[in-house]
Amino acid sequence: MSQAENTCSLCPEGWVSFQSKCYFFSTDLLDWQSSQEKCMSMCGHLVIVESAEEQNFLENKTKDFNDGGYWIGLTDQKNENTFVWVNNRPLDSNNRFWDKEEPSGKRDENCVQIWRTNQQKRWHDYPCGTVAKRVCETTAFLLYN
Repeated sequence: MSQAENTCSLCPEGWVSFQSKCYFFSTDLLDWQSSQEKCMSMCGHLVIVESAEEQNFLENKTKDFNDGGYWIGLTDQKNENTFVWVNNRPLDSNNRFWDKEEPSGKRDENCVQIWRTNQQKRWHDYPCGTVAKRVCETTAFLLYN
């Protein structure tokens, strides 16, 4: 057996494992900055979507929620129309999951949510002071047998 076959990923209680990361889907509502601070207090950060697989995972995990969006760790607060993740990495042009006509380009819409649209969840920019749920992300603990 290879070492990979003897590896388990562990997430904190209440978090969901996917690949080598853990995700927390909140039920309470906070603005974007408070959401990031809450994620950081839980040893994580607002989710950084790095692949279509990860986006699909997030869509599937939030598909039963029809009552609003979830903050993700993407913003253009520092430079209008230049979206960066909470780790200061620029948005990858190959991994963008905007809904049609998004980002809107409105000056007051600087933070991004995953939002339900026609059975899919796609990205929408919103005013950062809007309250919404959040998706936090952290690295999974790896255990080797």
